[in-house]
Formats: sequence, C-alpha cells, structure tokens
Amino acid sequence: MKVNRLSIRIVTVRLSLAAAFLTLPFGLYGADAPPAPKPPIPSKKAAPTDPKANAAYQAFQSSLKFTLPPASWQTNPPSPQEFEAFRKKLIGELLKAADLGHSFATNYPTDPRTLEVLRLEYQILAQAKQFGATNTENRVRAVEKELLANPGLATQERIFLRFQQLHRELKNKKSVTAASKEAQPDLEGMLEISRKLIKEFPGEELPYNLFLSVAQEFKDSEKKRALIQEVLKDSKAPLQVRKGAEGLLRKMDALGKPLELSFTALDGRKVDLKNLRGKVVLIDFWATWCIPCLQELPAVKAVYKKYHSKGLEIIGISLDEKRDVVEQFLKKNQIPWPQYFDGKGWQTHWAQYYGIQAIPAMWLVDKKGILRDQNARQNLEQKIQKLLNEKETASSK
Repeated sequence: MKVNRLSIRIVTVRLSLAAAFLTLPFGLYGADAPPAPKPPIPSKKAAPTDPKANAAYQAFQSSLKFTLPPASWQTNPPSPQEFEAFRKKLIGELLKAADLGHSFATNYPTDPRTLEVLRLEYQILAQAKQFGATNTENRVRAVEKELLANPGLATQERIFLRFQQLHRELKNKKSVTAASKEAQPDLEGMLEISRKLIKEFPGEELPYNLFLSVAQEFKDSEKKRALIQEVLKDSKAPLQVRKGAEGLLRKMDALGKPLELSFTALDGRKVDLKNLRGKVVLIDFWATWCIPCLQELPAVKAVYKKYHSKGLEIIGISLDEKRDVVEQFLKKNQIPWPQYFDGKGWQTHWAQYYGIQAIPAMWLVDKKGILRDQNARQNLEQKIQKLLNEKETASSK
C-alpha cells in the first residue's frame, strides 16, 4: 500500500499535537513521539479521602498492566493464529481498563484524579481501536467531550482534541467525491482545519505550525508562498511562528543561489561557506535525540570517508540543547566535521533562519557555493558523485 506525503505529514502533525498527552506503558504514539508532560498531581490539601473512590482508582491503576508481545517475536515472527490470540487478549485488557476508567470518572466527577483518568481512558480506547476493537468510536467521542468540558485541561490538549474532531469531520464529509480526492482536497481541508484552530486558539503556536506544514505540501510555489505570507500578515501570529514563516520563504529562495553560512564551530573552528569554494559541501541538520538522524549517520560517515579526499566537506547543524551531550556523542562516534551549536533546540539559529521543520535535513552545495539540493538524503552518494564530477568536467574544459 502506498503512503503519500500528505499522509505522513498528517501523522507528523498528530504526533506534534499529541505532545500534551500521556503515553501508555507500551507506547501509544510510538518510539518517535515527542515527550509528553506528566498529568497534574493533585495537591495534598485536595487529596481524596473517600475509601470507595480510592479503591476504584487503585482498581483502574492496576488494570493498566497490559500484555506485551513476547520478546521471542523480535527474532521469530508470530504465526497469524498467535498474533490474533495476542490481539484479542490485549483488546480485552484495554476495554476492561477503559470500563474501569469510565466508571471512576462517572461516579467521582469532582475527584482531583478524574482528569488524569479521562486522559488515560481516551488513549486506551484509541489504542483498542487501532488494534481492531469495534464500537469504540462513540466512546472516544464521549470522552473527548468530557475532557474538553474539564476546566483543568491544558490548552495544547484542547488543541489536540479539537484537531481530532475537525479531522474526523473532514473525513466524513459526504461532499468529498472520489474524483476530488485526487485534486488535493485533503490539503484544502487541512488548511480549513488549521484556520478554525487558529480562530479558536488565538495566539497559540500549534495551529499556525499545522497551517505552515500543510502549506509546504502544495506543489504550486506561488500558492505555497501566498500561504506563508498569509501567516506573516497575521498580527496575532506568535513571534516564533513568524520567524519560522520567514525562514520558509528564505528556504524557498535559497535553492539555486549562493548559500550564506558562517559561524564558529563547537570545537572553535571558523566555518564559512565562502572559504569552501571548489568543494562539495553537505550540510546536515540533525540532533542526538533524533532517531532517524542516528540511522542516517553510518551513511553520512561512509560518504565522508570515501569522498573527503576527493573534495567533500560536511557541516553539521545540531538542534540539541545540551553542549556536553553533543560533545560526548561526537567523541564517541568519531565525527570529525565541524558542528554548529547554540543550545536552542528547534530555535537553533541556522535551522530557524532556513526554515528547517523536520530533521534529518541534508542540503548539498556545489563547488561554486550554490545550493543545489534540499533533499540530499535521497540517493546521497550518487548526488555527491555528480557534483564532484561537475568540477572535473569544468576543469577539463
């Protein structure tokens, strides 16, 4: 089954918006999901003393110990029958836990732990649905309403839940025909969702980030540019969002032109692309916490070892926040190329300046200092070879 870029983008948006929610012990959103803050802990003054409520809460907590796949499955995949038995058992455990959570929230609506229970019940039902449980949709919607009605719910959580509701409405629109689906109705629909969220949550970054993420999926560069400028013209857009939008425009304009990049590296080296003319330069936006970045590292080290003597240079732009973590990682993995680091994470200067919203991101600069590729991960070695050969061809004339 083919997965288009929009589907991947929607999944990415879901993970971003889900950052305010808990993850279950077995990982509701997957290993690459952003870290989620813990639920608010009831104050000692408000600690419940009702023995029945305490017993119901403990019963719910005890039910959260779900069956995990056997470790042997990592090397010996289960048979269809074995997996089906596991799936049914897990669904049963999930629904039992959801029932206990629902009972607690219904019987003790003013208990300070009810919000925590509702959060978990919502995730449990969503997980059960993913594993094939039927008749959970109405329950999920009911818990959504309860959560949204709870005054203790954080703003980011409200945005996530409203996104879920609006996205579900988009999928259920009867006016969307099979023919229109091929004409990017999902992109327009996602723009509609993000605009509604911007209106409902003025001044919040997440809805704007969703809008900009969708804008980047349009193939029409003028359409894309107009959408980005729409954010810049919005006086209520947060400063960080506006900077991100400016970076996206700068990124669009950078391709095919001389690239500006200069800094003092983490180890004290002076780096300036102007001084690297005559070299092919790979610019790698990455972070030690980025699993896909770590998966790409062997390939990056391999091309450096193979082509450095032939004219390849690499510049790293770290989106980390802790200097010692980066330095230890570089030493342990014997990474010799210079690294930019300012400890600002996603607000790292060069990442924001050039509109980097996903990593790893790899750019290739040719011998003349011109940015030639903003998606160098695909066929990296072949692209490097091509740019190196361009120099050889030019020198032979």
